[in-house]
Amino acid sequence: MDHGNHDDGIGNIAEADDRRAFVSAAAALARLDETIARLTEVRPLYFPPAMRREAAAIASLEGSTFRPEAIARLLADPDVTMMDRGAKTAADIGRALGKMLDWPTQGPTAASVSDAFMTSDASTSRLIRPDMAWSLEEDCEFTAREMSLTHETPEPWTAIEALRRIWTSGRFFGHSRRMALVCAPWLISAGFGCSSPFIGLADRIRRNPDAFRKADSSQEQWAVLVAETAAAAARDQLARIADIQGLRATMVALCPAERSSSSVGQAIDHFIASPICSAKAFCSGLGLTPRGAKVVLDKLVAAGILEVEGGARNRNYVCRRAL
Repeated sequence: MDHGNHDDGIGNIAEADDRRAFVSAAAALARLDETIARLTEVRPLYFPPAMRREAAAIASLEGSTFRPEAIARLLADPDVTMMDRGAKTAADIGRALGKMLDWPTQGPTAASVSDAFMTSDASTSRLIRPDMAWSLEEDCEFTAREMSLTHETPEPWTAIEALRRIWTSGRFFGHSRRMALVCAPWLISAGFGCSSPFIGLADRIRRNPDAFRKADSSQEQWAVLVAETAAAAARDQLARIADIQGLRATMVALCPAERSSSSVGQAIDHFIASPICSAKAFCSGLGLTPRGAKVVLDKLVAAGILEVEGGARNRNYVCRRAL
C-alpha cells in the first residue's frame, strides 16, 4: 500500500505499520460485519444502544457531561423537561446518527448532510443568518464530495483520509469533528467493504482524544491510528453483541412459561432497544391494545425486568438492565 514516496528505512517502517494496522482493522471489521449479518435477530437490538453510546461519546468529545440514562429518556420523549444542554446535544447527535443509517451506498447528498448537521444541532436553537446559510451549504457540499470519493474508490485509505479531511476542516460552525464522527460509520463501512454501518469509533476515540488531535496533521499517522482504533472498536462491538445475547437470555429466563405470552419475547426485545418507554409507545411499537399491553407490562414488572415511573397519566416503564 503505497501512499507516497519513502526514500529511507524510516519510510519503509512507516509503510509496514500502515499495512499491519489496515490488515488488522480489515479482519476485525469483517468479523463484526459477518456477525451482524448472520445474527439477524440481534441486529435490531444492537444498533439502538450502540448509537446511544456513540452519540454520548461524540458529545463528550465536545465537553458535554451527562448521565447515559438521560439520552435514552430524551430519545424516548424529546419533550421531556429538566434535562441539561449536554444531554440534549447527545440525543440530537443520536438522531443524526439515525439519519446516517439511511444514507445510500453512493453516499449522502449535500442536503442529507445538512439535515444530519441541523438535527445534531437542534437543541442550540442556532439562528442561521444568510451568510451562515451560505457557509453551511458549502460545508455540506464539501462533505458530500469527500464521501462520494470514498464510494468511487472504496478503499480503507480513501475512507480514512476523507474522515481526516472532514475532521480537520473547521467547518460546520466549529463542529467539524462532530460531523466527521457522524459520517464515520458510513465512511469506514464503505472503505472496508462492510454491509452495515460501523458504530463504535467515537466510543474508542474519547478514551484518548489527544492522540487524534496530534495525529490529524499527518496522513500516515492518522491512517495508522484510525485503523488501529477501528480494529479495537470492532472487537468491543463483538463483545457487546455477546452481552446483548446474554442479557436477552437472562430476561427471558426471568419470565417462567406459566407467566409468559407470545408477546413477552417481543416486549423484551423492545426494551433492550428502547429501555425507557411509555405505555402508549409500547402499544404502538408492538401493535398491542392497551389491555394487551398492560398484561405484558405487568408480567415484566412482576418478573423484575421493568420498573414503573410516574403516575397513571404519565407512566414510564424502565429496563435498567438495558441502560
